[in-house]
Amino acid sequence: MATFSQWWKKFSVKKEVKQFTWVCGREPVLVDEVARNIKRSLSPDSWDFFPLNAKEDSSESIWSEIYQYPLGVKPRLVVVREAQMLDTGRIVPLLKNRRLSPQNYVVFISSEEKIPREEGKDKKTQRPAYLRAFSGKGDVVECGPFTQATAPYAVAWVMGLKTMRRGVASHLLERANGNLRLTRDLCRKLALFDQEPTLSMVNDLLREYPRDSFSNALLAMDKKTALLALNELAPEEYSGVIGMLDANLELAGLVHDMLVSHRPMTEISRAAGSRRFLVPEILPVARNYDVGRRSAIRQVLSDADEALRRGERTAIMEAVIAFW
Repeated sequence: MATFSQWWKKFSVKKEVKQFTWVCGREPVLVDEVARNIKRSLSPDSWDFFPLNAKEDSSESIWSEIYQYPLGVKPRLVVVREAQMLDTGRIVPLLKNRRLSPQNYVVFISSEEKIPREEGKDKKTQRPAYLRAFSGKGDVVECGPFTQATAPYAVAWVMGLKTMRRGVASHLLERANGNLRLTRDLCRKLALFDQEPTLSMVNDLLREYPRDSFSNALLAMDKKTALLALNELAPEEYSGVIGMLDANLELAGLVHDMLVSHRPMTEISRAAGSRRFLVPEILPVARNYDVGRRSAIRQVLSDADEALRRGERTAIMEAVIAFW
């Protein structure tokens, strides 16, 4: 088993990807980073990349996709979220027979905060059999927050998101108070500029933090982070936030509809225009933003906007979070 820092240290040097990866942890941003970097390293064709969810897709359809052969010469990648809900007993034979399909890669993403343990024959705790099967055949990664000891890897991770000087990366982390979602989102914005980031660019972007953090967290359906970000918002900003949420909802609908139409990622990013940095965050939850859900959310936003126009402030944004 590896921490994110241990996994990142090895990956950033060798750029090697194991055929199977199980990843979980308390820091969802780093969990997503493992999956993102694996996808970027493998670079599968759009028709050989399948993001699935064990809460929403049937077990048989997931295992069917895992066992399909690539349609082209590039590797095939299947990413399964909520993997803890799968029949984990089927993972052991999958790893055992991995040589039958060497170009098939699978990332299992579990929403568990820690690698599960169970009592062994000697009454000592150990990983379950399906995770022990990864030994020598795949990676098991637990993503917790960076610590003082792993701070250098946090800086290296930031520099991997967008090329910048180490001092600027350290400053970004410090100004973001270690909030990795905010750090990642800022790096995505900085990536839209050709020039190397400077301290002043970081400071200018961070002035937008409360509004952006709230909107982006809610878009990702991370209501806990949205509630925390709401504490940083001034009431006079609420109307502007409603407008930003409406724009983000429009983008989520665009991604949803294009995914349903099986449009390639390059076309989706192009259609998103200047807001393409949000597309990677929307992809895992895009299926939730169908026409019906968008219509319901727009009604909530309309009601909230009307209440704000009447001068009401109490519990308005909390209601938006609750009914998102």
